[in-house]
Amino acid sequence: MAFVPAHRVWSGDSLRPGRHSGSTTPAWTLWLLRFQIAIPYIYAGIAKLDRDWLQGAAVQLGLQERLDVPFIGSWLQHNTAAWSIVYGGLLFDLPIVPCLLWPRTRMAAFAIAALFHTINAVLFDIGVFPWLMIAATTLFLPPDWPRRAMRFGGRNQASDQRPAVEITEPVAAAEKDPNTATVFVLLLFVVVQLLVPFRHHLYPGNPSWTGEGDNFAWRMMLNHKRGGVAFHAVKPGTSQRLPIDVRPMLSRFQYRRLISDPDLILQLAHRLSEGFQKDGFENFEIHAVALVSLNGRRPQLLIDPELDLSQEQRSMFHRPFVLPLTEAVPEQLWNVPVRDWAEDFPELFPAATEDAGSL
Repeated sequence: MAFVPAHRVWSGDSLRPGRHSGSTTPAWTLWLLRFQIAIPYIYAGIAKLDRDWLQGAAVQLGLQERLDVPFIGSWLQHNTAAWSIVYGGLLFDLPIVPCLLWPRTRMAAFAIAALFHTINAVLFDIGVFPWLMIAATTLFLPPDWPRRAMRFGGRNQASDQRPAVEITEPVAAAEKDPNTATVFVLLLFVVVQLLVPFRHHLYPGNPSWTGEGDNFAWRMMLNHKRGGVAFHAVKPGTSQRLPIDVRPMLSRFQYRRLISDPDLILQLAHRLSEGFQKDGFENFEIHAVALVSLNGRRPQLLIDPELDLSQEQRSMFHRPFVLPLTEAVPEQLWNVPVRDWAEDFPELFPAATEDAGSL
């Protein structure tokens, strides 16, 4: 939005006295925004070709946490609900953009998209994203749809204080034909948007486990992590090992995210180390024991518990402190409540545990 002339008819700028900037905008600006909104749909569909998604584990476990949803809660416990979402989501994401672009299917596709995002908002804790996508998907509708909607609602253009669209309105040549520098920047933007979601292939391991290359990859709802994490301050060369309760430092949401993200564990370890040094406790190492179950797998260690995380540096490269995923998705999903894991992992199980949920 920062690079397109968005200060036109329906903008706040147009309401300011003497700020009429015209009622048209170059077509490339609309297509650029459509391209941006198409990216999440297309790459989410590609990501759903992942084996974990097709096995339905993440969806099944996520739905079991939503059995209290009115009217459909009892249905969500059945396998048909999970498989409907698994294959319904795949069949929605892959063809939705072409259907939105084709005039004959556009309105039906928009209605399906609105229903799809509304269901996601009800069933999964993904914030404002569904509502944002419903609003953004209106970019695929004809550009004059707001005026048509206003006329349909009984408000004519004459009563609209904003200037009407005039097909014959002259458009500056610079807006019709972007200069070479603009074209280069736009092409660079498009290339970055197309390549960044694939960068997780540059890292070893499963990105749903390591989190490497997972941001901006549109790998939404592909993982369901449950587990716990405990931090310890360790005095090198001694048996001194002090447990650190981090939950007073974090909100419930932050702790749930902490369990699932090795980078957040590393950041908190650095923060704890800084706090120890500030309080005069020198030469203490910060270790973490993180026991995590991914998509119904048997729990395993996420972080090397013998490493001093305060000495590990954040970077864009591979995180050596993250242990490789060795557990395969079992035929029978591991759905043991986290509070009962201590019976199976008494020597490793941290005192502070909680489900991370679908992220």
